Amino acid sequence: MVLGKSCKLVPVMIMNVLLYRRKFARHKYLVVAMVTLGITMFMGFGNEKPSKGKSSKHGGANGELSAYTQLIGISYLLINLLIDGATNSTQDEIFARYKVSGQQMMFWINVFCTALTSVISVLPLPRIPVLHPAASGTELEAALAFIRTHPDVVVPLAQFALTGALGQLFIFETLQHFGSLTLVTITLTRKLFTMLLSVIVYNHKLTPGQWLGAGVVFAGISVEAWVKRRDVHAKRVFQEKEKARIKTL
Repeated sequence: MVLGKSCKLVPVMIMNVLLYRRKFARHKYLVVAMVTLGITMFMGFGNEKPSKGKSSKHGGANGELSAYTQLIGISYLLINLLIDGATNSTQDEIFARYKVSGQQMMFWINVFCTALTSVISVLPLPRIPVLHPAASGTELEAALAFIRTHPDVVVPLAQFALTGALGQLFIFETLQHFGSLTLVTITLTRKLFTMLLSVIVYNHKLTPGQWLGAGVVFAGISVEAWVKRRDVHAKRVFQEKEKARIKTL
């Protein structure tokens, strides 16, 4: 799942192009390809072995997942990536077309999300994968029963809600000023920086393939930084020439 989500930059760019005919600078395509390839290499060349299924209900005798089950998982992942791409590209379009702030978008998105999840949580729906996984009763009843059984979970839930809300403030501020492509690049490279930090703090070992993947990601980020630095320098040179021309006149 993490490996699939590391390719999120690709559907975000594709949806921007397909839905809103948005064009990107050529170097953006190179940066997206390098970051996606680097994180894929980092995830794929790790020492972790894929876990086997706990039961053979949906697989073979060894508990391995069947082709059908794997297809369902991949389908869920692709749907998630497509919806992510459509959401981010639509947010870019809203910021470009209407004068809204990141906080306003954050507020209204959370209002609609709260309304939808509240309705789903109290309706006695039959079991629906993803939307209503409870076998019986409502989602709200199951959640309250869990809290009654494990009252210590209240404090972590409050901390999770607080940190999530604060994090959203920065997310939507970045969306407003820099766009979804930059935001997704930040979130993906943040995961890589977290893993590299674990190497320093907890002395985790990386394989040569993972170091190579990290190098590809940093090279992609460097391309982005170099292009921006070049553009800023060119803009300054142009401004200086214009000032000199005006002064001469």
